[in-house]
Amino acid sequence: MIAGEFFRRADVAQRSFAFKVSATIVVALAAAGLFLTYWLVMTSPEDGLSRLESIRAFEAEMADEARREAAERSREEGVPLVEGEVAPDTAIDEGRRALENVLRGRSDPTGVASGLAIGAGLAVVVIWMGLGLTYLGLAIGTVLLISFMWLSVLALDHRLNPFQISISPRLLATLHLLTTAILGIAILTASFTALLQAARAVMSPGNAVTAVAKNVLAEAVRLRLSVVFIVLLIFGLSTLPGLLDAQEELRYRVQSFLQYGTSGSFWIVALLTVFFSTATVAFEQRDKTIWQTVTKPVAAWQYLLGKWLGVVTLNAVLLAVCGSGVFLFTEYLRGQPAIGERQAFIPASEASVITSDRLILETQILAARVSVQPSMPFPRNDPEFVRSALEFIEMQRRSDPSFAATPEAEARVVGELYETTMTTYFSIDPGQSQRFVFRGLGGAKSSGSPISLRFRADAGSNSPDEFFYITFGFPHVGQTQVREISPGFSQTLPPLSPSVINDAGELVLDVWNGDVEQMRLGTPRAISFARRGGMEVSYEAGSYRANFARVMGVLWLKLAFVAMVGVLAATFLSFPVAAMVTLGTFIAAEMSTFMLNAIELYGTTDAEGNTQWHKVITVGIAGPIARAFQVYAELRPTQRLVDGQLLSWSSVAAGLGVIAAWTGVLYALAVLAFRRRELAIYSGR
Repeated sequence: MIAGEFFRRADVAQRSFAFKVSATIVVALAAAGLFLTYWLVMTSPEDGLSRLESIRAFEAEMADEARREAAERSREEGVPLVEGEVAPDTAIDEGRRALENVLRGRSDPTGVASGLAIGAGLAVVVIWMGLGLTYLGLAIGTVLLISFMWLSVLALDHRLNPFQISISPRLLATLHLLTTAILGIAILTASFTALLQAARAVMSPGNAVTAVAKNVLAEAVRLRLSVVFIVLLIFGLSTLPGLLDAQEELRYRVQSFLQYGTSGSFWIVALLTVFFSTATVAFEQRDKTIWQTVTKPVAAWQYLLGKWLGVVTLNAVLLAVCGSGVFLFTEYLRGQPAIGERQAFIPASEASVITSDRLILETQILAARVSVQPSMPFPRNDPEFVRSALEFIEMQRRSDPSFAATPEAEARVVGELYETTMTTYFSIDPGQSQRFVFRGLGGAKSSGSPISLRFRADAGSNSPDEFFYITFGFPHVGQTQVREISPGFSQTLPPLSPSVINDAGELVLDVWNGDVEQMRLGTPRAISFARRGGMEVSYEAGSYRANFARVMGVLWLKLAFVAMVGVLAATFLSFPVAAMVTLGTFIAAEMSTFMLNAIELYGTTDAEGNTQWHKVITVGIAGPIARAFQVYAELRPTQRLVDGQLLSWSSVAAGLGVIAAWTGVLYALAVLAFRRRELAIYSGR
């Protein structure tokens, strides 16, 4: 009785305006205090960056030694020393500064500030929704559950192994995995519940559209169909961190978590959207509960807009929860030691400035890069090439009159000749060289951003025990770099100075199959680079965290489009058919890029040049569908995030315009279809 009265008064107190304001101030001050403490600790002289000062001092000593040696040579040879002749190598200097920027990333407060802001924001939502006691009970229950699990398992282990002094590593790892999963489930569930309650509170009941949307949010936690996907999403994201291999290189762990965390969450939420958006409209018509809404009265456009708004609000809540979880755990992984480090950003070897694992993670994965592929030596429609290709076809027809007899077959042969020519261009024989040009790098030169060159050379069967030398030359600055590589593996050169880019914004690169400095041969076979991904020049053009936010925004735009497709389909189709139509549209939109590439290789004639009409019909249907969703698919938000590529505001704006236009058209069609619906006699059968 006393306990009940205490909790009643506590509940009344937590719902008072004075308590909410006071608690909000306390949360804000606590977050600010934690951030200030972190900032002071990380900017102290003992933050580990003093190693850079010793490196600079060592480099200064080496530079002085080089100047003394140059002066001695000038005296011995009688050649006057030119001032500035032994100036520091600009490329090396820029590369060193790039490494310094990476090392300073360990003290970047943005990640901690984002985490504190997310936590404080969630706490404020809980306070203003009057859920403080509920969440306090949830926290206590979670702690008790974890404690009971540990004590029970340890007691059972002691009973089964009474003479074992320490806990087995496998059992300890299992307990850590279960603890992480339970904490993740509790945190994600609490976050989802709080944000969903806040979203419902925002929906004003005085407006027909928001009133319908509010009912949709309430339906989301009542309908078993949607609850299954929500539980699957929370459980999957909570257990994902425990599936990462701690012995794997850090960059691969981060990439794997970003890939599966982001894409897995998106696909689960997308499937939820497919079925829930159709169910919320179709079930009300089938069960005749829609009569209670449309007789208020509520116009067709208000009803459908409210349904769509409710679904996309649910999507926003789920993406906010999942995105925050992925972002915060990625920041946690970033703070873990990489391979070759004794602690984060501190190599185990004192002679090393940074490990390759950390360098690739910071410059190629947790980044927002602009990537440039090497330009083709000439386009496919180059007049000289087309003339040579047609001459080849005429020569073949002299011995085989049926060779490329139709215009389509002729175009296919020209395309095959172009592909063969490009394959030869990207191949380098032993002891030979090839020049490649990367265009569109004016932004890197003007910003002074260091650039990175990533490459993968293939040779023969790509035997992993084979090693050979290749040389990269930068004629604009007269420098070369020799690398000993194993074929078939992607590698990255140390950060390069933007001075290797000429005034036209081009990076001219010479590649030798061998070591031109020591006159060592490369592989006895030709090496080759893939046209796409074989060589890539990139530079930092934005913040990884801002890029992450844009990716989440684009994913939400995609879900908004899928939700409108589902609402439209459910206005004139039964639930099973509407769900299949929506699912098919979603898959077609996601696979449109693949479909376009497949259509290019899908011939509509047989070997003798005869037209196969079933293939013509297939291309005629698949082509327009794939092109309609081309902008949707080319956004590739998840792939850009995982690869560390920039999702620019211009790409977001273009995607927003196209998706918004499609969504508007679908909404207009849904309103027209719904107005023609005879709701009074519809039974769903």
